[in-house]
Amino acid sequence: MAHGLLSKHFMKYKFRFCLLWLIFGLAQTLLDSGPAYANGVLAVGDRPEQLAEQIERPVRVPRAFFEKPLAGSVDIDGQRIIAWESINWIENPPTAAPPTGPVYGDFRERKGCAMFVNEAGLQLCFNVVPDIASLGVNAEEIKLEGTCSGKDTVARFVLAAFKDGKLSVRFEASCGRTLQTVDLNFQTRG
Repeated sequence: MAHGLLSKHFMKYKFRFCLLWLIFGLAQTLLDSGPAYANGVLAVGDRPEQLAEQIERPVRVPRAFFEKPLAGSVDIDGQRIIAWESINWIENPPTAAPPTGPVYGDFRERKGCAMFVNEAGLQLCFNVVPDIASLGVNAEEIKLEGTCSGKDTVARFVLAAFKDGKLSVRFEASCGRTLQTVDLNFQTRG
């Protein structure tokens, strides 16, 4: 009799423990999906000084975004330097050796760049994987090239956001000994 009574009380407390575990898990999930996480890294249109306050989240951009007519701008240290009405997308051929033997497809990675028309070599380049329909916007898959004319350039990816047909990317670039914050903004025209 005593063994059955202990077992009954144990099951009652086990049920309560599991119920509390479930409630706290749901509460944590709801709190983690609040407004700070809902809009990605930054809201496009935020000023550059607001970007650092945002939470960094992985950003991917459809390749089709760059195949559309785009306009863009470059801000350096918070000041609009140049705005473009036309940005060209170019995918270079793969540099790795072609596959040998019977193959189902050529899945070699290649470089794809958004080139700013009439600007001396400024381009934002991505690592393009042919069988993936989107581009990663992160430190491993993106590179800013041509930021300094005739000087050694080191550009470090900081953060990015893609929302409502607009892409914003921030780099810290050094031209010689000068460190600058470079914000690139892209949006579809029309």
